[in-house]
Amino acid sequence: MKLLPLNGLARIQPIRIQNPYYLESAVTIEGATIETGLPEREALLLAAPHFDSIPCRVLQQHILQREREATVTPVGARMWLSVRTIELSDAAFARLRSVADLLTYSLRLIDRYGNSGAHHICADAQYLQLLPPDIFSSSVLLTENKFLDTPADWAAKNDNLRFLPEAAWTKEVIFHRNVANWTLINHAAEGGCIADMPSRYITPDNVFDPTPDSFEDAWSSPLGGPASPHCKIVPWDRLHVFDWIGALPQLREVETHYPSPALKNLIHRCSCLKRIKEVTPFEDV
Repeated sequence: MKLLPLNGLARIQPIRIQNPYYLESAVTIEGATIETGLPEREALLLAAPHFDSIPCRVLQQHILQREREATVTPVGARMWLSVRTIELSDAAFARLRSVADLLTYSLRLIDRYGNSGAHHICADAQYLQLLPPDIFSSSVLLTENKFLDTPADWAAKNDNLRFLPEAAWTKEVIFHRNVANWTLINHAAEGGCIADMPSRYITPDNVFDPTPDSFEDAWSSPLGGPASPHCKIVPWDRLHVFDWIGALPQLREVETHYPSPALKNLIHRCSCLKRIKEVTPFEDV
């Protein structure tokens, strides 16, 4: 990657991502060049077979991966932010001594679509790992965009939860809801990283109970019910068995769709404890 010299900070390459919430459609080549600033010759290479449109998601991924640095430099990080429509002034950039300082400064800056720098950093594992864990307090992770998504949500749906500090896992972060009534558990299911969540939050109430007042296009429960393919990634082997005794019917239904040794063992342990509780004179075992 050819980087701009440090004494030429004013002009960052004017390539921009699109609005990340409208990526399920396609855009014309002309529209792509106008919206993102991508050269027409590059846009042509991304066009569909009939050369009349580009899937928005393909265009977005191309721009996000374009000219990435193997080792991030301050100039490269400034360009990375600029691609995400987060602009740093020359004066601010001159004060920042390292990539970590630059990213920390940008955490609460807002892009043109209403997302914070923290959202973008949490969505990108390469940049997320450049910041010390204590930077990500619960207040940073609860920063909302216009759809009430948080940086923690973006980390979850991009399979980056493992890079966030354990101290950040508060109930407010886990159970915060966006406009579609999704919690972090929904986003972690979408991103395939349920196993990276603390076990204390993976309970029947949070996995199988219907979500109240959910929108029609939202899942009726965080994992979509016992038949959901997301159940395949639940870490059944490290869940607290006492929490799951009352969910035996749902667990057995999951097993009919996605059997596994870990789930079979959990069902067996729950069944044994249930029988003990039914015959013991004590309320708790």
